[in-house]
Amino acid sequence: MTQQLITKLEQAFAKCDAYYLEQIPAQVEEMVNSWSDIMKKYYDTHERSEWKYLTCPYGAVFQKKYNFYNLKDHIKKDIKETKQKHKARNEKIAKKLEQAGITDIDAINFEIKYGDDFIGSWIIDGYKVTIKVIFAGGYNIQCLHNRVLCNVKEVA
Repeated sequence: MTQQLITKLEQAFAKCDAYYLEQIPAQVEEMVNSWSDIMKKYYDTHERSEWKYLTCPYGAVFQKKYNFYNLKDHIKKDIKETKQKHKARNEKIAKKLEQAGITDIDAINFEIKYGDDFIGSWIIDGYKVTIKVIFAGGYNIQCLHNRVLCNVKEVA
């Protein structure tokens, strides 16, 4: 996989990724405080025999980190995991482009803004490249996150 493609994709996502990483400490702290409050209220109002029925609204992965890491380490772990996801996303897109024979892209006109959906289409070397970025926060992932879809089709 060419490093040139990955570098251009890193540039295209740089502002969005940086903003997302900046938000992690406050989001994790808010979720930790919220989960602590939920547990305290539940334990105060339920019999000990019912405690096993309490489920974390932020999912099992969050709950495991809550149980095994202090706040500082929990934040560090989330930041590290997010950086790994960003790297994997860029490699996945680069691989798709490379499979179509595309070795370079113009990332100048390609900028993702955190929290805004984005659809960009380009004709590159006889291929229509469409990149969609959608933002969501769902049942197990309460914080806002992005999902990137890449489609490469030969132009008829």
